[in-house]
Amino acid sequence: MLAGEPYIASDPELGKMHLRAQRILHVFNISLPDATEERQSLIHELFGALGADYEVKPPFRCDYGSHIVAGERLFINYDCVILDCNTVRLGDRVLCCLKHGWEKRGIKNPDTEKLMQQLEQPYEGAEMKPLYTAVVTVTPGQEGHARMSGHAESEDGLLALELAMPQELGGRGQGTNPEQLFAAGYAACFHGALALVARKMRVDASKATVTNF
Repeated sequence: MLAGEPYIASDPELGKMHLRAQRILHVFNISLPDATEERQSLIHELFGALGADYEVKPPFRCDYGSHIVAGERLFINYDCVILDCNTVRLGDRVLCCLKHGWEKRGIKNPDTEKLMQQLEQPYEGAEMKPLYTAVVTVTPGQEGHARMSGHAESEDGLLALELAMPQELGGRGQGTNPEQLFAAGYAACFHGALALVARKMRVDASKATVTNF
C-alpha cells in the first residue's frame, strides 16, 4: 500500500516488520506498572516518528509500528489498537481515550447516558443493545477477487455498487473501491458528531462539510 501496490500481509519483508513489532509490544504489554521509562523507550523504538511528551498505556497493539507517526503530547489510553498497514499520522496533542472503565453490567456512564438522551435513544448501561446492524454482501467479479472487481449490495438493496481497483493501484478504475467507501462512511459519522457538538454549543453547522482523505 505504501508503494502503491496491493497489500499482501504474507510478504516476507512485512513478516519481519510485523515480528519485530510484536516482540517490542510483548515486552511493552507485560511491563511492570512503575516501568514508565522502559515503556517510553519501547514506544520510541516502535513508532516511525514521535514528538516530545508522550504516554501510551498498555496493553497496546499495532501491526508494524514503524508506519505510525505522532506529534507532541500524545496520550493513548488502555486497549488501543492501530492497524497501521498504511501510514497513520497523529497530530499534536492527540488523546485516544477508548474505554470508560466500568466493570459490572447495568452500571451507567453519565457521559454516555447524556449523549444517548440527546439522541433520544435507549441506554441500558454497560451492556448496550445494537441500534442498527448493516448487512452488505460482496461478490467477486471476473478476476475472482473482489478487491480487483466485484459487486457490493446491502440487504435492503439501497446500496448497490460496482467495485474496482483504482487505476493508481494498477486496476481498471471502473467502479468505487473500499478506500472511497471507508472515507465516505467516516466523513458521514464525523459530520454527525460535529453537528451534535455544534448544536450543544449553539453553533450553526448546517452548511459544514467534511472531506476525508
